[in-house]
Amino acid sequence: MSKEPIFRFPAPSGRIAELTEDQYAALVSAGGLTPSMLLRIAGAALLLEHIDLKEGRSLRQVVQHLHGDPEAGPTNMERRAAVALVASGLVELRGNGSQTRYSRVGDPR
Repeated sequence: MSKEPIFRFPAPSGRIAELTEDQYAALVSAGGLTPSMLLRIAGAALLLEHIDLKEGRSLRQVVQHLHGDPEAGPTNMERRAAVALVASGLVELRGNGSQTRYSRVGDPR
């Protein structure tokens, strides 16, 4: 396994925490963390890149844009990541049911 840091995580202090592959494996196998917890953060970051500030998109449209596949539908992880984005206040929902659209909150980056 790698001895070089390959996983980087932002810490609440603003610093960047780095883990080697061995450290990551230890945290997941015996440390009580799950890969899905970490994947949800990565998934949320990817979704956020494809959610427009002004033009709202359905989750399906966001996922299709993300994957470049007009047939793509959201996975469970992508749905959970979308819920986390809304709960965090980074994304807002407009509409109901099949008319629900996601749009970014704040300045575009």
